[in-house]
Formats: sequence, C-alpha cells, structure tokens
Amino acid sequence: MEGPRGGPHPGEWTKLGPTSLPAPLSAKAAAHVKDIAASLGITLMYKGATPVVVSGPPEMPSFICDAGSIALARAGSGDLFAGAHGAIGVSAVTSALRAQALIGWAAKIAAEKVGEHGVLAKDILAHIGQVAEYVARLEDGEST
Repeated sequence: MEGPRGGPHPGEWTKLGPTSLPAPLSAKAAAHVKDIAASLGITLMYKGATPVVVSGPPEMPSFICDAGSIALARAGSGDLFAGAHGAIGVSAVTSALRAQALIGWAAKIAAEKVGEHGVLAKDILAHIGQVAEYVARLEDGEST
C-alpha cells in the first residue's frame, strides 16, 4: 500500500497552501493541487460536488469522480470517506477512487429516500453495505 492520504474539503485547503481553491476545480487549480500532493508526497482527494483524486507522484494522472452530490455536503460524510479510504487496503489512488464511489453512491441512495438536503451521515452509512455488496456481485460477474 502506498503512502499517506488526505481528504481536505475546500475550506481545509487554506491550511495546505497559501490560497483557497474553488469548487469545482479549474485546470489551473487542479495543477496547484497536484503540486501540493507532490510536495507532500501524498495522495489527496479534493472533496466537493465534483471530487478529484490527486496522486503525489507527478507521473500519475489525477481523476475526476462523478459520484459526488450535494448529499455529501454534510458533517460526517468526510469521516465516512476517510474510514472507507483507509479500510479498502489497496494503493492510495485506487482506494480513494473506490471510497469516493462507495460513499457517493450510498449518498445518492440515501438522497432518494430522504431528499438531497435531508441526508445525514448516518443515512449514508446505512447504505454503504448495500452498495459494497452490489459492487462485489458485479466484480464476481453476477448479473444485477
């Protein structure tokens, strides 16, 4: 498993660098995030409605995740991401992508039940197992 990981939200970026970064990231801001990840030697997940996974090694690409939604803009959703990210146990970039997909998908299911603006971290947590089981079935080649 490769090195450290981080998942700051836009407000936390001010502690990593001299400027805050917009959400969603512009190409210029994404390059700045890549520089920060490289200088720290870590993989970063720029959290927001359109999350970006940024690897520390300059030769690795960055990835834009389409699994984000406003349902993730809740206290505790970052903690769910961090827990999933750390528990997946593969390379930092791969686990960040998988964790974002898992948490983002669980948030979308929760939003279907309680509405986008009514989702709490506990609602997302309640659907993580359902999403993980579905993904495992897909990976095993079972039909949905």
